[in-house]
Amino acid sequence: MIHFDDRDLRLFLAVEETGSLTAGAGRAGLSASAASERLNRLETHLGVTLFERVPRGVRLTREGAHFAAFAREVTAKSETLESVLRPYRGTRTAVRIATNVNALETFLPGDLGDYMAAHPEVALELVKFDLNWMLLKAVASGEVDLGVTAYEGTHPELRFVDYRSDTMAVVMSERHPWAEEAGVSFEVFRDVPFIEIGARSALGIFLEERARAYGFMLDVRARVPSYEAALELVARGVGLTVLPQSLHLAAEVAELVAVRPLTDAWAVRRLRLCWKAGREGCPVVAGLLGALAVSRLPA
Repeated sequence: MIHFDDRDLRLFLAVEETGSLTAGAGRAGLSASAASERLNRLETHLGVTLFERVPRGVRLTREGAHFAAFAREVTAKSETLESVLRPYRGTRTAVRIATNVNALETFLPGDLGDYMAAHPEVALELVKFDLNWMLLKAVASGEVDLGVTAYEGTHPELRFVDYRSDTMAVVMSERHPWAEEAGVSFEVFRDVPFIEIGARSALGIFLEERARAYGFMLDVRARVPSYEAALELVARGVGLTVLPQSLHLAAEVAELVAVRPLTDAWAVRRLRLCWKAGREGCPVVAGLLGALAVSRLPA
């Protein structure tokens, strides 16, 4: 009889859904080398090859596609069993929320904190996604229970409701001449270096598209992994960046930079909650939707 480790099945599905060993490993909380070792052991255990390499990642083999259907069925049954047994064990109900970095760094922790304080029976995991399509796929596949996204379109398997809105802002050194302005147009980036946050993030792609619409290309002086790193460079006059105006700045950073709202019409960006159709019947998901929907929150 073949036995499976639930962690291996979830890793396998994460790699299959992202099409990347590195991205799938990150989603599973593993290093790429550890994930590769686990998948190699799984293939040896099964006696088949599950993935084949392609120019931009990996894809399932024919055997892998059959195994993916099995893995989804097993993990779904495991989750069902967990929900059935949980009341008898006195454990908390686990909920996973996928979010983009803007929500994660601004409104979401505080809003969720209020909900969590009122619901000690709930255990929360936040999962950050840099790209909208990956976040939507995670919600549609059931990998996460709820998503927070700036995606403005529709999806055949998902439902959406407004969560928050925020204005994007230009962040510059407090010594910069434009620090005296009440607001700044995005067109200033025709002539100044840009500090980009994340490699090909949803916000970065969006800003590149805005620049092309204005007829110029962003002059990316530096690409950094976090808001904190970008702010350090901005404070030293290396370049300017774009961040949510509602971002809370540490006192020592706030003294060194100026934050001015973008005056462009598109600068007000809407965040939305999304969930797989039918999941609103889950008490925890319904409770979170009730707590986070825009009508329940201050402007």
